[in-house]
Amino acid sequence: MANLRADNLTGTGGRNAIDGSVFFGGADDYLVCTDNSDFALGTGDFTVEAWFLVDTNLDYRSLIDTRTSVNDDWMIGIRSNDRIYVYAGAFLVESPTGSVTPGHWHHVAYVRSSGTHALYFNGVSVATSSTSKDYDSQKLAISAPPYNVGAEEFKGYVSNVRIIKGTALYTAAFTPPTEKLTAVDGTVLLCCQDSDNPIQEVTGKTITGYGNLAAFSSGDNLVTNGTFDSATTGWTSDGTIAIDSNRLKITNDTTAYRSASQDITVVVGKAYRVSADCIAGTSNNSNFHVGTTSSSNALASAVTSPVVVRPTVTTLRVTLNVGSNTSGHTALYDNVEVREVEPSKAPKVLPSVGVDEGVTFEGDTKINSKNYMYFPTGDTSQRGRGRGLNGGSSTPSNITNIDYFQIQSTGNSIDFGDLTVAGQHTACSSTTRGVFAMGSNNNTIDYVTIATTANAVDFGDRTIAKNGPGALSNNVRGVFCGGGAPNPQSDVMDYITIASTGNATDFGNMSAGNKNACGLASPTRGCIALGGDPLTNTIDYITIASTGNASDFGDTVQAGEGYLACASNIRGIWTGGYVAPANQNVIQYVTIASTGNAADFGDLGSNRVTAQSGAGTSNNLRGVTMGGFNSPNQFSTTMEYVTIASTGNSSDFGYLTSSRAYTGSCSDSHGGLS
Repeated sequence: MANLRADNLTGTGGRNAIDGSVFFGGADDYLVCTDNSDFALGTGDFTVEAWFLVDTNLDYRSLIDTRTSVNDDWMIGIRSNDRIYVYAGAFLVESPTGSVTPGHWHHVAYVRSSGTHALYFNGVSVATSSTSKDYDSQKLAISAPPYNVGAEEFKGYVSNVRIIKGTALYTAAFTPPTEKLTAVDGTVLLCCQDSDNPIQEVTGKTITGYGNLAAFSSGDNLVTNGTFDSATTGWTSDGTIAIDSNRLKITNDTTAYRSASQDITVVVGKAYRVSADCIAGTSNNSNFHVGTTSSSNALASAVTSPVVVRPTVTTLRVTLNVGSNTSGHTALYDNVEVREVEPSKAPKVLPSVGVDEGVTFEGDTKINSKNYMYFPTGDTSQRGRGRGLNGGSSTPSNITNIDYFQIQSTGNSIDFGDLTVAGQHTACSSTTRGVFAMGSNNNTIDYVTIATTANAVDFGDRTIAKNGPGALSNNVRGVFCGGGAPNPQSDVMDYITIASTGNATDFGNMSAGNKNACGLASPTRGCIALGGDPLTNTIDYITIASTGNASDFGDTVQAGEGYLACASNIRGIWTGGYVAPANQNVIQYVTIASTGNAADFGDLGSNRVTAQSGAGTSNNLRGVTMGGFNSPNQFSTTMEYVTIASTGNSSDFGYLTSSRAYTGSCSDSHGGLS
């Protein structure tokens, strides 16, 4: 049954899209624009963008499509390896494997600027091409190819689709829009913004919806025995009807067309949604008819998708047909429904940006519904907040201390509680729980609830007991990486489900054994600077939701170990480290969704001097590094921060409660969570 409907957003799994969306059920659910020369983008600059949330990704999915045959013009789609891509006769540009996470909101932009095609994913350029293309199609569809609607259907939510002709709006990394899109100069399409109207479009284009346009239906199913679990009760036929596995089977017993029908009592002037699952028997043209008892008053003829009708008489007849006049041909039907449609809702009016309409959010404000999104509490000055934790140390002495601090502010850390075992640690976290893995030749894993202050509780054990492991996480899974003494250096990665307790499970192997690896993550991908013994500049990456061996990402600026790490959901940063014969003050960064070598970000601040083997964590805006030691064995309490989206030297943040090194840090708001 088709499920196209207008829905509000929940913001499930990450970024919220803006204001409104259209849900596509993946079965004959799509939007088609009336042909228009505005869609012929020619050879000039343009921008195509949208927010989307894919439900599941089992095969190729069409998101925005202008093709008139399989190999002409362009389409933006999603592949079964979780890549977003542009196809224009061939795969023109595409993101890395595993970029798209089902259940998470993502922003995509396809831009041509001075002949260069670029694909931006969550604000980051992930692929470019200089291939010459002349786009002349005047067709456009959302969730299906215009030349073959009903194929490659997208399943999930689409929001704020905008096409700008003549302007390359994005030419470098950008922060995806945080407000409802508007029609700027050159806009030729702007739709999927109204949660009550799936065919809404700003520039005056006509959009036709296929599927269930009437999302809001109320009352019971008015059809008697629409699931055929009571023999053929309620249905009459001029042919032969029978029940086949709780489906109605209609058979032609002559060379004439045959059908089964039922009359429904309705109210004149009200709207009703009529649907049926038409399952091909020996006839490939099964369909249904909606009208009145008079055959001349047809409201919908030979349809297979749900329709909305407004009867002018009090009896509505639903007729199920065998689409063949050949004797012995059959058709099967299931889930026949007639439901009253809720009246259209008044359009929502949002206050202009900066206008105070007297709306306030205080305390923990939530709406427990999958049909509505909820906004963060507080005003915009409070966003980007979060709590960071730092725990354990093996030098200058083994300690169990855990500190906490507020990432959005500056200031000294405060005592949180104690770990169960003193010594070296690494850490990862979800939005609610921090997990610390012991590194001093011990496999103990502890956890705490980040919002509280309390001592840690036993979680389970790692699969190995090694010094100097690394860690990374998203909101579901934490991954621990390698370790050093006792020799040999380990390349083992193991993982836990953070919300549970229990022993770690094997994930796969890094490209080499190491100690003092340093991990960071986006919600989908983890990156690991491998560290030392021997020193290396290798960066590995993994897809966190899967298992398997790591792949090559690129190289750090220089070979080294003991880096400190932090990350947003787009960019990862490593600071400091040791490169014989001295510690370093270098800050370097990578774009997590891509691959390639790290680039220079800046230097550690004057307070920091140089340090290795401390720890780092972040919210999605700011990275904080802390602790570590300088040669010769000058142990640090210093905390510093950077703004992750920028470049430059780090600034003073405050001080830990005690000097420490080989320590673990995590937060409730790091880049792997958003």
